[in-house]
Parts: sequence; structure tokens; C-alpha cells
Amino acid sequence: MKSVVVKGVAIGGARALGALLGLFYTFMLAWTLGAGNISDALFAAFIIPIGLCQNMPTIIGQVIIPYLTQQKENTDISQFMRSVSTIIWLTGLLCMFFYLIFPSTVIFLTAGGLNSDASNRALYFLKVLAPIFPNTLICGYFQAYLNSQRIFLPVEISILLWKTIPAFIIGISLITSFDPALCAVWGLTLGSFVRMFFLCYKTPSLVILWLLSPSMNLAYSFPRKIKSFFVAESILIGADWALIVFVRFLGSMLPFGGLSIYNYAEKISYTFPVQIIKGLGTVLLPDMAKERATTDRNIFPKVLLVCVILGTLLSVAVYLFASFVSFFFVLHTDISVDFRNSLTSTIEMFAPSIFAMIVTMGCQITLFLNYRKVTFLIGNLLQACTILLLWWLLGLPSSTYLAAYLSASMYIKMIFFLFMVITGDSRQK
Repeated sequence: MKSVVVKGVAIGGARALGALLGLFYTFMLAWTLGAGNISDALFAAFIIPIGLCQNMPTIIGQVIIPYLTQQKENTDISQFMRSVSTIIWLTGLLCMFFYLIFPSTVIFLTAGGLNSDASNRALYFLKVLAPIFPNTLICGYFQAYLNSQRIFLPVEISILLWKTIPAFIIGISLITSFDPALCAVWGLTLGSFVRMFFLCYKTPSLVILWLLSPSMNLAYSFPRKIKSFFVAESILIGADWALIVFVRFLGSMLPFGGLSIYNYAEKISYTFPVQIIKGLGTVLLPDMAKERATTDRNIFPKVLLVCVILGTLLSVAVYLFASFVSFFFVLHTDISVDFRNSLTSTIEMFAPSIFAMIVTMGCQITLFLNYRKVTFLIGNLLQACTILLLWWLLGLPSSTYLAAYLSASMYIKMIFFLFMVITGDSRQK
């Protein structure tokens, strides 16, 4: 029991440190670049690689972890892992070459509203970031195997390395003549290599051999249960990711520097609440699953009460400290007071959405346990439609408006999820 507690504290500490490093990296970008064409180009280039790094290891884990925890025959495991490695190599290399050969297409699809100067800068940034694709998929392969063996700490350390190196390299630009924007993108790419090699060092040589000898038997049949679960999780995560890309696309249409202001404000507003949401979900999921499996009691009202209280406290805290945080989240010296005020008001518009996010998370666990995954897709579609409608009615004059549209869409999604949970429970009764 003691070792479990120590391991849990270590992993929790690593994740908290990772959140701080991510916030520090954003602070360094704001301090060195401010808000303008270069920073807009940087955030446009980050949209897909950062989303990939956050989501793909999870998707890969949904395939590998269930299989390895249930399968005992080493021969079957070898064939399975080699087949997965084939998919990883093909997907990673195809994505990398697409980024290298068609960067203008990527910018058009993810940030089509950028002006020509910012778009040209983003094209170069995309080419530098291209190796992140295969690196991240390989990291997901190693990470899934280690997690299946209940080896968690090296995975968390690898994520810390990936976040530390970019912050360190961009810090070098403060004492040298290097371009901070180039330092930012090269830091992320270099960090992805360091993360990959660290996980490679911590992974058994047999697993590395499976990765380096992909199976040419593409007709290998994955277990039906794993295949269906993988498809479901891919759709759910992909839908969330698509919504983020869609909002960033609208952000690229904001006036000069608006996309940067939006990203800075989002990072400030969501960094710690998102970590709390993830931790709360990790704690609640096993208890809610056990309660549903062993008794007829519904503990959702208690979970909802906790989410309401926690969401209210976090939303109020972020709103009240918006101006204080903006003051210390110092933007570049040649950025006007209007931009600083815009950062403050954008954070204030993000604050109410934290309440909706946390309540929605409580609903999501219940819906997930009831296998009602289609509801998640409908929820994301409602969000996208709400943002589109508000954009069409009110326009997009500043980042504050986009943050307000996102907050409003989160409440629409929250109300829909609450309705689905309540009606689902009444049907069961």
C-alpha cells in the first residue's frame, strides 16, 4: 500500500510540474514574442502537432493496453505488437511527409484566416515540426506497453522532458541573438526526440525489436472488442480535437495578434482547472463504475454536487484573478495597453466555462459507463453549431468574443448532457 501511495504522489507531482512547465513555456512565448504576426504563425503551426502529442498516445494505448493485460501467449503478443508497429510507421511517416510537402494545405485547413506574412512564417514552422508525428506515435507505442506493465513514472518523466526542453531553449534566446520563434519550434521538435529516446531507454529490448520489425501481414485480425473500443475512442477524441481545430480556425480570423491573445488566455485560464478535472475524473470513474455494478444506487447527485461546488470556486477564482495574472503574465514591451486589457477580458470570458467543463465531466463519466458514446458526438456538434451561430450573428471583432462564444457553447453542451443523464436514469427506473 505504501508503494502505491508513493507512486501516486510521484505521478501526481510530475503532472503538476508538467502543468507548471507548460504555463511557463507560454509565459516565455508571451514575454519574448508578444502578440502579432509571428506569434499568430507559431500558434497556427502548433494546432495539429500539439493536439497529436496530447491525444495520439491515448488512442494507441486504447489498442495496446487492453490486449497486453489479457493476452498470455507471447507469440500472439509478438504478432499483435508488430502489426501495430506497421500502422504506427505508416501513419507517422505519411503525416510527416504530408507536412513537409503540403504545408500550405495544412495552414489553409487549420488557420485559413491568417494574413500572408503570418502564413508564410507558419509554413516554415510546419516543416520544422514535421518529425513530431512519427516521434509521438512511437512514444505512444512505448508508453502503452509500459502502462500495461504498470510502469507509470518513466512515462510522466518523458512528458516532463518534452515540456522542459522547449522552455529551456526559448530561454536561451533571451541571452542570445537567436530568434525566439525558431527556438520555440526547434525546442518542441528536439523535445519530441528526447522524449522518444528516453522511453526507448526505459522499454525492454524485445518491444523495441517488435517496433523495428513491423509485420507485413496487414490482414492481421485485431480482436473485435479491441477494434470496436479503439474506433469508439478514436471518434470521441477525434471529435474533441476537431472542435479545438475549428475554434482555432476561427481564431485565425481575428484581428492582428488575436489568435495569440486567445491562446495565451486559454492557457492561463485552463491549465490548472484541466488538471483538476483529469484528477477528479480519475478518482471518480472507478467508484462510479463499482457503484453501478454492485448496487442499484445512483451516486450521480453527489458527484454533481461536488462538481457544482468545485466549478463555482474555480470559475470565480479565475475571474477575480484575471487582471492580476495578466499583469504578471507580462507581454512584450512594445505591445500596447489595449492588448493587455484584451488579455484580461478574454480570461474573464473563459472563467464561466470552467464551471460548465467540470459539471460536463461529471455527466461524461455517467454517460461513458452507460455506453452512450454517441451523446459525446452530439454534444460536440451542438458546441460547434452554437459557436457558428454566434459568429454569424455577432461577428468576431476580438478574442474576447471568441472566448465568450466558447463559454456559451460549453453551457449548451452541459445542459444537453444533464438532460441525457436525467432521462437515462429515469428510463432505467
